[in-house]
Amino acid sequence: MNRFAVGLLLAALPIAVVAQQPAKPPQAQPPASSTTTFPAGTYVVRMQDGSVLEVTFASGTYNALSDGQPVAAGKYTTKGNQIVVSDNSQDCGNSGEGTYTWAFDGTALTFKGSQDACDTRLGIMTGYSFVKK
Repeated sequence: MNRFAVGLLLAALPIAVVAQQPAKPPQAQPPASSTTTFPAGTYVVRMQDGSVLEVTFASGTYNALSDGQPVAAGKYTTKGNQIVVSDNSQDCGNSGEGTYTWAFDGTALTFKGSQDACDTRLGIMTGYSFVKK
């Protein structure tokens, strides 16, 4: 074999080896709309009776206004997609905490399932979408 043929063989060998290796399976990617960090911010909730709630989640606290008037203030903690809330609203008083699973699609924040003794909070949290303002 002459030098030219050996050179071509050596140049083509890495290409042939790479071509024979199996392709790596694609990595599973989370849906584009998922997030693992609770999306703090201000949200609008349009109630069935026509009233509008504006709820602001910030730094472990939240405030709710109904048509511009304060209706609840409370605290929240999150871990993964779980949120635990408590508040001082007239409806919930000393009912304790509510535990929910949250999801955010980039526009709307929704809450599912619950352990909550406050029926009013349970109805609002699970019955409506909280739309990012």
